Amino acid sequence: MIKVELKMDPKITSIRTKQKGDKKKFVRKWRISIYPVAVNEEGDIVFDFGRIRSGLYNRQLDAQVAEKEFIRKKLKECKKMINPDDTADQLLDRFIESGENEWKPGTLTSYKDVIKNQIRPYLDDCTKEELEEKTKGFQNWLKNKTYSRNGKTSTFSVRRQNFIFSLYRSFLNYLFQNGLIKEDLTRYLGRKTIPKSKPRTTIVDTNYFKLLIQIAKEHGADENVWRMIVLALMTGCRRGELLGLLVEDYNSRMRTLQINKSFSRRGYEETKTASSNRTVAVPQYLAQVLDEMLEERRRGFSEYEFSKQPLFMKNGAPYPTSTFGRYLKEVFKVFEEETGEHLVFHDLRRTYSTIQYEISDGNHDYMKSVMGHSSIDTTKQIYTVVTEQRKKKNSQKFSDEMDEILS
Repeated sequence: MIKVELKMDPKITSIRTKQKGDKKKFVRKWRISIYPVAVNEEGDIVFDFGRIRSGLYNRQLDAQVAEKEFIRKKLKECKKMINPDDTADQLLDRFIESGENEWKPGTLTSYKDVIKNQIRPYLDDCTKEELEEKTKGFQNWLKNKTYSRNGKTSTFSVRRQNFIFSLYRSFLNYLFQNGLIKEDLTRYLGRKTIPKSKPRTTIVDTNYFKLLIQIAKEHGADENVWRMIVLALMTGCRRGELLGLLVEDYNSRMRTLQINKSFSRRGYEETKTASSNRTVAVPQYLAQVLDEMLEERRRGFSEYEFSKQPLFMKNGAPYPTSTFGRYLKEVFKVFEEETGEHLVFHDLRRTYSTIQYEISDGNHDYMKSVMGHSSIDTTKQIYTVVTEQRKKKNSQKFSDEMDEILS
């Protein structure tokens, strides 16, 4: 294995240089000089990089402070030249490339985000030899990792920690299975001690439906906000599915909504899974809301042009996801002040799921179709909340059955 090290101690030297703006006047500056070499396992020099110098510093103290970081950075650059596939950045790039044709666009974007903002900075472009030590300390680093937002410092949520942990394990598995490292480093991760996050169980109480819609009408930035909240409550659409709807997806006569695409900052794309492509019934209240909205917009367009428009628009374009998210927060903040209930968008979908579950008496095939899930377990474990009304109804059924048997 070829290593890169310094042939001699670094030097900080002073030079005289012309001052900017006054060519007749000279000032003293300082710079760092190092002499890295590549050596083999026997200690023989196999390549001499010559002298590498830093930029100029105004004070000798500035050069002394920057010396250690300058040496570290330049030695890493030299290692890349000698062993281009031995650094973490190169290995991460190959890992991403390997999945570009396998991962869905949304998954790929999420993976790239985690690798760029969490995994790359932690590995700090280390070599394969240093990867073992980095892996041993990974879980402890992840638990204590913090980030700042709006002046507030926080640790990652359990869900985010699990996501980063799983992706890093996949990265190590990829390296080992493809022969890029000789040892399976996943064993150094230890047992996963990050607790599983409990799924949210918040739903909108049916007694608060009118209040939520009224708040959205009064505090929503535009008319579309309350309409989209109503649609989410009454169809169980995911956020991307809701924003991806076109006028042609709504059948006013049949009172149905065709869900077959999603919209995000990347534009229109496929739904989350093949099972997510579905047709949902539109209740009368929602149909009236949509019919009135579309009637106002229909003028001036041919039938074809109008059908290809987004169902919900902002300044003549599809409703931006970030804008919608910001407007939702404003509505949900007022709702929390009024009721004490903290809502997120997915709680609307969970509310829809819970009501449908009660109405259908837990019919699995029906629930899978209306929610767009490939497995009923997802619906039962994450989206369905057993309400007090449901408990009373089932208890009464059981009581009646026992009375009939024993009477």
